[in-house]
Amino acid sequence: MKNNVGLVQQQTINSDYIVCTKTAKIHNITSEKIQVETIESPTITNLLNVISDLSTRLEAAEDYIKSIEDQHTAPYTPGSVVATTLHFDEVDLDSTDQEAFRTTLKETLAAAAGVEPDQILLVHLAKTGSATVRVEIKYKEGADTSKKNQFISNLSSDDGLQNILGDSLGPVQTEELQEDLPIVSTAGKLFQLEKMINRNAISLENSSELRLQNYRFIIVDDKVHLQRFDNQANEYVGGTLVLDS
Repeated sequence: MKNNVGLVQQQTINSDYIVCTKTAKIHNITSEKIQVETIESPTITNLLNVISDLSTRLEAAEDYIKSIEDQHTAPYTPGSVVATTLHFDEVDLDSTDQEAFRTTLKETLAAAAGVEPDQILLVHLAKTGSATVRVEIKYKEGADTSKKNQFISNLSSDDGLQNILGDSLGPVQTEELQEDLPIVSTAGKLFQLEKMINRNAISLENSSELRLQNYRFIIVDDKVHLQRFDNQANEYVGGTLVLDS
């Protein structure tokens, strides 16, 4: 038997079942089983949005972890690397938000290089009275390289580099630039270093310059130059040692 309870306020209703054909405003309901076709609730909508956002972040985190693993352990990755060392005159690492600095640098360089930010590796960040950053830009096999040549050209000049980074990071110079290096994982680099030093004689076969404090040995046209850095002249000076003519 069905009874119309009508308008009920501030009362407790015990019922085997309730059929609502219009609208019911209920502050608290306790039931072992509720059957509904559609639930409209801002709380549920917010929860679904949060779950969707967490799922997206989890996928991004998994991709990032995989890319980090590849950087450190991949035995071989086809493609090439543009490596550069940048010096920022006015960046004080002690007072700078380093996370914001790294993010801005990676995103800006990635846009100029035509790659994704995860292909920009900040190898080393050093406090040198200001800040010096070693950067590797990876161009994996099949990647878009349409911006690569112009990017390298911009890195080769202070004006071009400043145009890339703008004024937000202050004056910046390129201290070193290497093109078309192989992509080598961290494990691979350690192995190469081990091969260099784990011999009777240390091997620097791919190097043309050796620096010891204020002195350097440098090979130019098959001649070895032994030079000392002159702080007043701000350059290396010295003679030439001809070992083989």
